[in-house]
Amino acid sequence: MVVEIGIRPERIEPGKPSQNGRHERMHRTLKEETALPPRSSLDAQQTAFDSFREEFNKVRPHEALGFLTPAKVYKSSKRTFPKKILEVAYPTHIVTDKVHESGFAQYGPHRVFFGNPFIGEVVGFEEISDRHCRLYFADAILGILDLYTSKVLKYQRLLYRID
Repeated sequence: MVVEIGIRPERIEPGKPSQNGRHERMHRTLKEETALPPRSSLDAQQTAFDSFREEFNKVRPHEALGFLTPAKVYKSSKRTFPKKILEVAYPTHIVTDKVHESGFAQYGPHRVFFGNPFIGEVVGFEEISDRHCRLYFADAILGILDLYTSKVLKYQRLLYRID
């Protein structure tokens, strides 16, 4: 997963594609130009995707890029991809479990659904109060487990103002 190499996922609210408009717009255009209608074979479908990628990156100017193409502004990352991704390690106060084939991990009596992308990964549980437990993957906080209801709550970082 990308979190292990320092890439932070950004989430939008469900049903709010406007929070990620450029990305959603690209997917709409991709679908319109490559999959509606679907091609008659896998080779023909791949050809449609390859043509779209070529036009999108090298031919079509983008307003957000000052009407340049992505190929004109792309710069290779100076960061190198690791040859081996290290196993995730957690501080000793965090209880861990491996996400099972079902997509669930166990914390005491609580079965917590993490989903298919986490199958086989080690996740962490950190009790932060009598009622709440933070859910981690690597150093990313995925949510808060309500220990009274076994429901996963959205994690929101609270900001405190000190006068």
